[in-house]
Amino acid sequence: MPDIKDLTPEQKDALIVDLVRRLNELEAKLEKDSHNSSKPPSSDGPQRKPKSLRGTSGAKPGAQPGHKGKTLKRVAQPDHIKIHPVAPVCDACGQQIESARITVLPEGRQVIDLPPTRFEVTEHRVQVAQCACGKRHSGVFPESVSQAVQYGPQIRAAAVYLTQYQQLPVARTAQALGDLFGLCVSTGTVQQSIDEAARLLAPAVKQISAALREQPVVHFDESSMRVGRTPHWLHVASTRALSWY
Repeated sequence: MPDIKDLTPEQKDALIVDLVRRLNELEAKLEKDSHNSSKPPSSDGPQRKPKSLRGTSGAKPGAQPGHKGKTLKRVAQPDHIKIHPVAPVCDACGQQIESARITVLPEGRQVIDLPPTRFEVTEHRVQVAQCACGKRHSGVFPESVSQAVQYGPQIRAAAVYLTQYQQLPVARTAQALGDLFGLCVSTGTVQQSIDEAARLLAPAVKQISAALREQPVVHFDESSMRVGRTPHWLHVASTRALSWY
């Protein structure tokens, strides 16, 4: 920046014009975002909230005219049948109702519900034996059973399903496992299950990534998401048969 005292009036006017031009360029850059330029939404910064590209359909909330509703259907073979008996005495004459006169109507009412859920514990033990020759033999624990007490694959799979597909936070997933199944699962165990699933899926993810590179046309997209209070961006590459996050 030159010293203004040393500038002639003409030089001052030229400096002002140049500064105004530079200011206009900077303001134009600041006003550009993913809505009015080719910049991706992830470049907008956390201050600007992403705007949905979906427009209003004008339809009323709820099921639309012509929509086929779904109703519960009876099952052919129920798991349990509960008979509700008639009163043992007639309320008109007071006589005992004979068993030969009692029948069960073929029409019933069915209630579909979940059975009481509780975790099961399987204890593994090994046999030991000593041959007549003196050599000792011992059974072997399964390779997957390496701890004195551990959670099985179904519980770990449920933790991964709730966090990765249903998008529950780790702490709420641990709470859900406790509320639904009576399990006292720590958040560390939930995170370990996620890490183990990621390790097992790594080869498949690598194959998907390599296959997408060979496709002639690939769709790319990014969506905003938050981890705690920190904004992040989820980038997706996909085709009709492949998706890579």
